[in-house]
Amino acid sequence: MKLLKKTEEYGDQAKKLEKEYDRLFTEDGLSKDATIGGPGAVVTIGDQTIPKLDLSVIYLQQDEANEEAQEEEE
Repeated sequence: MKLLKKTEEYGDQAKKLEKEYDRLFTEDGLSKDATIGGPGAVVTIGDQTIPKLDLSVIYLQQDEANEEAQEEEE
């Protein structure tokens, strides 16, 4: 990215891309945009910032339990 920012042809695009990436992701690469979700996502309510819950783990566990129950029935 650093090299692209130095070029005349792609410099402006690389700067915009880097700015957008910084807006969407933490330094650890976790999403911080609530619409994207993920461990770094937060929801701001008034003056409070609250981590967004990632419920996909619960859904995966439920799917696995349902599949196991179906296999036992067969």
